[in-house]
Amino acid sequence: LARAFTNASSEVLKQITELQTKYYEKQQALRDKTGGYMDSSAMADRRKVEREFYDEVAKLTSPEQVEAYKLRYSDFSRQLRDDLRAFSPTEEEFKAIFHQRDAAVASQPSAATSDGPVRMTAEQVAQQREVRAKADAALAEVLGPERAKEYKLLSGYEYNQLAESGVAKESLLRLAEMKTAAETAARNIPRDTTLSPQQRAAALLAIRTETEKELAVLLGERRAK
Repeated sequence: LARAFTNASSEVLKQITELQTKYYEKQQALRDKTGGYMDSSAMADRRKVEREFYDEVAKLTSPEQVEAYKLRYSDFSRQLRDDLRAFSPTEEEFKAIFHQRDAAVASQPSAATSDGPVRMTAEQVAQQREVRAKADAALAEVLGPERAKEYKLLSGYEYNQLAESGVAKESLLRLAEMKTAAETAARNIPRDTTLSPQQRAAALLAIRTETEKELAVLLGERRAK
């Protein structure tokens, strides 16, 4: 905690630790209540508990230090680091992505009903869009065009798994491009009214065969399978 809450007294750190323990206990109670299944209502409850924790911590320290804590220790931060392994963000990029995704979560309704998700008013929808637009613009400014493209391509579970197994980033980017191209081509074939059903099936098979050949060259037979 001392790394996030610099210059905090031992008494303040003790109080934050106690708040943290209570926060974890409430989170566990929510998981026990739902059996680990997080529907919209459970997610809203979880966000509420989280906001209450940060509000209490903010009374003991500063907004800057609360943010430092979120970036280092929050569940959201840890999950985001896992999600971005293939992308390998710099510290500045990670902060920008964190704020962009955090803004998207924070803009969601803070409660849910037994009848389903909360229905937002037109004003709430407009505010949500404004918050997200600002966060998206800030992220685009930090990343720049090339890194933004990499972020879009590589922020997926399958790419993280390949990155962990030793596949180079250049190969991952090529793989992502191949995936996009193959999916686009496959979507367009059924729309081509000039092709017979047999020709469509043959065209789809050709896409699959060619893609599998490229995968074997790019990743090796074992990884391609």
